[in-house]
Amino acid sequence: MSELASATGGKKHYPNGLDMGEGNLRFPQIITVSTDAGRAWFARGWMHMLNYNHEEAAECFKTCTEVDPRCAMAFWGIGNTPELNLSFSDAMARLYDKYADDLDVAALYSESLMALNPWAMWVRKDVEATGEAEIVPVNGSTLIVKDVLERAMELPGGMEHPGILHLYCHLMELSDDPIAAMPAADTLRNNFRHAGHLTHMASHIDIWAGHYKAQAALDTNFTAIAADEATVEHTGVETSFYKGYRIHNVHMAVWAAMFTGQQDVAMEMARKLSAMLSPGDENSGIQFMLQGLIPMAIFWEPYTLVKWHAMIRFGLWDEIIAEPRDEDPALYPTSLTTAHYARGIAFASKGLVAEAEKEQAKYLEGMKNPALGGRMIHNNLIVSDEAPCLFKVGEAMLAGEIEYRKGNFETAFEHLREAVRLDTSLLYDEPWGWMVPSRHALGALLLEQDHIQEATEVFRADLKMYPSNMWGLLGLSQCLDKAGDPEAVEAKRRYDEASSTAESKPAATCFCAKVAGATSPTPCPV
Repeated sequence: MSELASATGGKKHYPNGLDMGEGNLRFPQIITVSTDAGRAWFARGWMHMLNYNHEEAAECFKTCTEVDPRCAMAFWGIGNTPELNLSFSDAMARLYDKYADDLDVAALYSESLMALNPWAMWVRKDVEATGEAEIVPVNGSTLIVKDVLERAMELPGGMEHPGILHLYCHLMELSDDPIAAMPAADTLRNNFRHAGHLTHMASHIDIWAGHYKAQAALDTNFTAIAADEATVEHTGVETSFYKGYRIHNVHMAVWAAMFTGQQDVAMEMARKLSAMLSPGDENSGIQFMLQGLIPMAIFWEPYTLVKWHAMIRFGLWDEIIAEPRDEDPALYPTSLTTAHYARGIAFASKGLVAEAEKEQAKYLEGMKNPALGGRMIHNNLIVSDEAPCLFKVGEAMLAGEIEYRKGNFETAFEHLREAVRLDTSLLYDEPWGWMVPSRHALGALLLEQDHIQEATEVFRADLKMYPSNMWGLLGLSQCLDKAGDPEAVEAKRRYDEASSTAESKPAATCFCAKVAGATSPTPCPV
């Protein structure tokens, strides 16, 4: 029997073998508690809280109150009063002024400020002089958090504190300098391999820093997936809010595989994700998630679109057309509508314009499905008349692909430029809400029609958003080579390096291009 199980009287909730490293955490060792069992349960809850598994954390804190009813901190751990977030942050500021060298105080103070601007600590600001955008702090709290966390990391133990490192990765992934968080990311991936979300967090920095060659983002998520599956096995808790974090690990693995050109891995992970979202019944699956005060299906079902995006990335046109669809529009509105989008892209790329237009009509009709109301992937709505949304990107993309195949090139490019605008206007997400960068299609087709200068600009912008990605480097090297620019040699070298783990080398940045096997567009009548 493990030390924790022994201390808690052999509670079935945590059988022998599940060690998340909570024994190394300082905070549980200094709280006021009268029993070893209470301290052990608080330590486990604290570790789950740092790992963002809030339901399991609450269960552990609750058990702590049962074995030690006088442990006040266990009740603090259970408490959930978001309406007091501002007051809590003000109180933490005063506490930090008094105990600035305490790592747990620094972490809680930083988190309290970040909770006031979730996923919005930085904003993009247009610079009129250059026509580009720069990333700036949303307000003064951003720089306060940065200063607090960076100071904490310089203190003894700071670079081993999971809360400090986790928050710093979240802060810097949105900034113009994500690579500053790489040391924090590396510690999370290496030191907390049994805490799935903490391990996974490193991949946020890998992606935005352009670390594709080493496969760090992909391998890190494999480790995180295994850790979370072990937790599910030991706790027996499958359909909880933390399921979203488990989905997130697989989602990120698909994205990393797509960026590194690993088709088989991307499809394996995409199908794994779909299997996590089976129809089920009133006790499991999507049907179960549609019940309750907050139907979790509105958050999880949209991830069924991932497999369609993965197939589009690798130009699996015949497979898309043959792929079975989730036919129930009430259970799977996102999946079914995305299937029509993917089929439209596939038919257009094969030169079957009439079939593509039929799918386009079904896609536009599917966007009106009331079941899509409120559905979102993390920060972005699937459909919306007022805010940026995913399916509006698809609407412009599909229109552009169809018009291109008809030979209406200028109209096609107008639609594809609009797709890029909508794509890059989405709210921050990781993975990005639209998983196949729309610039890859626009750039490939511009290059095909010898619009070399604009295509070059498109790929440079893509590489600014996704540094060192193999697709952007491929497009840039092809543009520079076609223009006779000597920079093409260096771009090609960087592409070869970035694509070293790809299963095969693509001929273009989008399989909708003729050189990648798509059907030539029909010449527009003069």
